[in-house]
Amino acid sequence: MAGEVMELRMELQSHLSKFHDDSHQNNLINSSQQEINALLKRLLEYLENTHDVEKSLTELPDIGQFLGRLLGNLAVRGNKLIYQSAMMCVMALYQADPSSRLEQKAKDWALAQLQSSLKKKTKDAYNICSLGISHTKMTRNYIGKLSTRVLPALKERIGEVRVRCVGTGTHIPGEVYTEARATLQQIVDVLLSVARSDEYQDVWTDILWILSVLGPEEPWIQNIYQMITSQQSPSDVHGKGGVLTLNKAGYKLLWRSYLPSLEATVLDIIDQTYRVKLPSSVKQILRGHFLLEACSEDPSLLLIVSQMLQELTRHAGGNSELNWVIAVFYQLVQEHGFLAGTHSMTLSALYPEHLQGISTALSKFPIDGDVDICADSVCRIVTYLENHQQRLGGKVTLQNGMLFLRHWYLRTIRICLHCQKKFLDGCSSLLSWILEPTNRESQKEIKVKLHNCIQALRSLMSKVSLEVTDVLYVIQREHNTSDVTRTAIGHLVMMFLFKATAGMHVFRNVLPKVSLAETPFDNLVYMLMAQEELEVRFEDWSPCQLKQYCNIVQGYLQQASCDNLNSPEIFMSTTIFLQKYNTKFP
Repeated sequence: MAGEVMELRMELQSHLSKFHDDSHQNNLINSSQQEINALLKRLLEYLENTHDVEKSLTELPDIGQFLGRLLGNLAVRGNKLIYQSAMMCVMALYQADPSSRLEQKAKDWALAQLQSSLKKKTKDAYNICSLGISHTKMTRNYIGKLSTRVLPALKERIGEVRVRCVGTGTHIPGEVYTEARATLQQIVDVLLSVARSDEYQDVWTDILWILSVLGPEEPWIQNIYQMITSQQSPSDVHGKGGVLTLNKAGYKLLWRSYLPSLEATVLDIIDQTYRVKLPSSVKQILRGHFLLEACSEDPSLLLIVSQMLQELTRHAGGNSELNWVIAVFYQLVQEHGFLAGTHSMTLSALYPEHLQGISTALSKFPIDGDVDICADSVCRIVTYLENHQQRLGGKVTLQNGMLFLRHWYLRTIRICLHCQKKFLDGCSSLLSWILEPTNRESQKEIKVKLHNCIQALRSLMSKVSLEVTDVLYVIQREHNTSDVTRTAIGHLVMMFLFKATAGMHVFRNVLPKVSLAETPFDNLVYMLMAQEELEVRFEDWSPCQLKQYCNIVQGYLQQASCDNLNSPEIFMSTTIFLQKYNTKFP
């Protein structure tokens, strides 16, 4: 064994002298490649058999200098076999738990070599020998080695310490804290220098868990959180962008521990939704992000996000577009919570305690089915609501019903023109409560106006011949009303136009009075939004009715195109609709 070590030492010295020779500086002839490959193979075998970094460094004092010069050689960087063999030797000098200053220096040096190698770009020097080199496999091996050897042990150790500390009320011991800090900072530096890959998601989750245990308020931990956040590109679906990518568990750990990251995510999602106009597009953006799932499964996180959204609405001064986006978010959160079996927790985070019964009743509102069955559910909910309000002295603390209950509001709009007359009072009561949950007197005023509007529209539903003035009268007689009431009347009129026997005959003339739009493009957007929100089933329409509607849509599209329509979303949505339904008749 001693003879083998001496032979290795002499070979290392011999090759070091060659690296000092200019003719070998950035060039490897075939014989040199074979010699170096053989040497690296023997060197790696020696290091793995020794299992003692300090002993290896003592017996082979030139090993670090040899490997360092080898990795810095341009020709070596272009030779995949030599480069990977050299890096395997480097990582063999990595000791997860260094027991001496020498081993600690070797550990730091190995990580520095790994980080340096991963930062190099393909265009720089990897094609020197026309071989090319892919670092994907090498990176996976080395990061995998780090994560399997270092993080689980550190996580287990911190977990054990945390259990002891919880019982005694003490903090994590200094030696464990110091070790965790040094190790995590090194690994984070390496990971942030690696090209983005989903393979490291579990590694990041372990890191974020350890950071959350150590104490998120520590400046160095805040710095790591800041670096992670800055490397994110939340605009991509599921936040998969930038240098690193996290899984859902990783995002939840990051968001709980570092609110600026959560705030940045919320603002980015809001910004994305502002760039689209249709409910389907907004839902696609929201469903494509982990935040929706995380909020529906974690009430504490949902509560924080809700506070952020309420602050946004306060600063926006009741911006209707923002309120609409937030309402869609709450709708999807509750729907996802219902499917995931976490609906009760979701409701407890959204609604005040005294509204739990109401929210539970509303959550059982039938999505599909017989109109009268749905209307009967509305009446029972209203009865419960009225009894509940009497017990509370008429005070309800839900500040904005349209944020939390917009989807149930739209369901009620869809059924109130078709249900039996005995259910009308219940429908108008529920609509008025959702629109104005805090003021009993305003509720009564809104209810009267909506009830009158519903009755007037119902009387026109089956008319074969319909005049524009008939519908305009319904709209204009309630001209002196609040914005929320006017919006509800607009939805009722649109539902009427979609469902009435002669609705298409007056559609084009009534639409501008409802939408208050000034351009054909705005009218087109209003139509598309209405048909999505009111879930119009065009499959149930007669060919004649469908043809009339397609002609109206096509007319607005042509007019908007002449006005330089610059909205791919609206153009594509309209085109798809016409391709689907405009071909059903000659």
